[in-house]
Amino acid sequence: MINATLALDIDAVLADLQTEWLFRYNRDYKDNLKVEQILSWGMAEYVKPECGKHIYDYLLDDNLYTNVNPIPGALQAVNKMRDLFTRVIFCTMSPFPKMGRKFQWLIDNKFFEYYNYGDPEMDYIETRDKSLINADYLIDDYFVNLANFQRYGIIFTQPWNKDIDCIFRLDNWNDFLEDIYSGTIDESH
Repeated sequence: MINATLALDIDAVLADLQTEWLFRYNRDYKDNLKVEQILSWGMAEYVKPECGKHIYDYLLDDNLYTNVNPIPGALQAVNKMRDLFTRVIFCTMSPFPKMGRKFQWLIDNKFFEYYNYGDPEMDYIETRDKSLINADYLIDDYFVNLANFQRYGIIFTQPWNKDIDCIFRLDNWNDFLEDIYSGTIDESH
């Protein structure tokens, strides 16, 4: 077991938010924008001008996370990481009126089903500033969060961060699981 705490971002790391977000945008604005076309952090740059910054209004929809699926392999990876790390926590940013919605998404998608630490709320943090998170590792898709993080940051590959040069990169959860089960990732350190 690795004597360390691992922090995981939720959106675009565990939750496939962008697929549902773009589905709603494409439906409402008669567009065909794909996740692969979003090559930088600001989604508003890629939508039709008549939508513009209103793209972020979708994040305030009470039902947005109802149809958001986990990223393939994410649940299995989290369960395996609970065996590898002393503690696994979830950290995310939510718009004020929607705070707590991602916690419910984690519950609905069974991310706490094999949780053995007591109260799952203790391992769920909402913050805009992830440099405040007291963890040894952070897996996130947003480079700024990793750049400001005090310990080891691991970028979860998405189209908007592929051009960013970083030391540690995780391309997908299925490869991560294959590396663990093949022994490529050493569980003893």
